[in-house]
Amino acid sequence: MNIPINRMAARSNTGFFVKYAAVGQTSRPMDFPHRDDYYMFVVLLKGDVTAAVDFRNMSLVEGEGLVLSPGHVHHIPHIRENVPTAWCLFVSSDYISATDQDRIERYSFSTSPFRFSRENIEIVGQLFEILNRNQEDIEFARALVAAIINRFCISLPESDAHLEDRYVAITIRFKHLLRELYVKEKRPAEYASRLNVSRVYLNEAVKAVTGMSVGAFIRNHIVLNAKRMLVHTDLDVNEIAENLGYEDNSYFSRIFRKETGMTPSEFRKNLV
Repeated sequence: MNIPINRMAARSNTGFFVKYAAVGQTSRPMDFPHRDDYYMFVVLLKGDVTAAVDFRNMSLVEGEGLVLSPGHVHHIPHIRENVPTAWCLFVSSDYISATDQDRIERYSFSTSPFRFSRENIEIVGQLFEILNRNQEDIEFARALVAAIINRFCISLPESDAHLEDRYVAITIRFKHLLRELYVKEKRPAEYASRLNVSRVYLNEAVKAVTGMSVGAFIRNHIVLNAKRMLVHTDLDVNEIAENLGYEDNSYFSRIFRKETGMTPSEFRKNLV
């Protein structure tokens, strides 16, 4: 089974759409794992819900929000009869300003639910209602989308004040580069070279921002993608190792076991 990918081009020609979840609504959250090629902004107005994001269950309660970047594998594992009241904005990257994208990138290093202030939760709810009624007025709707994104971003938890902006910036660049190259390149020194910094400096920056060394961050990223394929595809372990750039299946299995405490086969057996 491949992981379905929802694409904005197939959902909307404006680059955004909204959904409202509440008791009596016919539209239900997706209860199967999937990815999106767009951002998702969720605010919970009433009730509670558990969302699964890359093998982590996150519980949202009234007054909290969540932002997911493109590529996260996510779903609502248990849809109850009492659907919580929530708004969701789905939006392409074109709508995310450079400043807001930076805030979301910082937040994405430890994605988790966050709490809105009482004032912001009221404003966000009102903005969603106005947007829902005026989606056909494209220019007005775009302004509302920007306002909603801004309200989410100013509510995101702040990064540690002691972190240098350059540490965060270089870690974000490393993270983007890793997404592109991790199958072919796994050496920390090569990433440092491509980023025009020393290996020591890159390791210092990544560890300050994420709590992991560069090598550990690379392994974590590889193992996460291995988990996705083990759970959501029918590929055998040899094929998964090959897709991740490993010619030696036993070496891949040793890395996986070191990171998770079990072999790839044991992981699949326990969780599928």
